[in-house]
Amino acid sequence: MLLESLQYRTPKQPYEHDGMRFFEETMKHKIPASSKQLLESAHLQRFADEQARLEAGGTAALEAERASLTARRGAFRDQLVGQLASQRADKGRQLERDASVHASLMRRKEEVEKEEQRVELALAEAARRRKAGHVQRTAHDVALSIDTFEVNMKRLLKGEEAAGGHRAGPPAQVALPSASAMGTCQGTPSEAKDGA
Repeated sequence: MLLESLQYRTPKQPYEHDGMRFFEETMKHKIPASSKQLLESAHLQRFADEQARLEAGGTAALEAERASLTARRGAFRDQLVGQLASQRADKGRQLERDASVHASLMRRKEEVEKEEQRVELALAEAARRRKAGHVQRTAHDVALSIDTFEVNMKRLLKGEEAAGGHRAGPPAQVALPSASAMGTCQGTPSEAKDGA
């Protein structure tokens, strides 16, 4: 009996027992215990395959969406760059036109200023000539009046000497130019002042 008890207590028996139990549990998990589980797993296999396909398709769709978004962003950026380049070119052409218009306006302004100066100089020259002519006419009229006065005085003196040197009455009237004639010859006193 002791020998039998020793035989059953060797470490080999529990080891074999544990190995057998591990094998059975593993086989239970790997192989379905009934045909019902086999049918269920076969039925669910389609859904598992569909899930895998959708996940793969979802990844492909996500990649396609990312590529599409990148392409749209690139196209939008290219469009903006094109618009900016077009606006820059339009602005450059506008600046060139504005510079040309400005230059022509400045030339026209210079021409107008030169014309105004020419007109002002011509008017000033005409006024100077009128004034010089007026002064010359006034001087001529004054000289003529003085000459006339001297001639009349000489006549008066000769007439008195011929009469014997006595004054018998009031002196003879001397033909002097009339006041209106003097006015036309000499002009008004204010004009004479202006002429002087």
